[in-house]
Amino acid sequence: WGRQPWVVRGLMRTAEAVGPATHGGWPFWTFSLIYLFLGAAVAYLLVKQIGAAHRAVPTLATSSGDVGRRSGAPALKDGGHAPV
Repeated sequence: WGRQPWVVRGLMRTAEAVGPATHGGWPFWTFSLIYLFLGAAVAYLLVKQIGAAHRAVPTLATSSGDVGRRSGAPALKDGGHAPV
């Protein structure tokens, strides 16, 4: 039966049902440029987000006095740590 529902089988050929393309291809290039811009924006935002997540991961210090101390937790005078 084909993919052209407006063509009556056996009475009209597909070549007879196709009209001339008068738009010159500008819709193709417009959509292509829009999608290229959107793809570049997504890639930029992903790289930015991954970089921000990488910098936000806290690390524990390796010196004996700071082991287990959370980043930003003030040390008390008696050697303990304030709750965070």
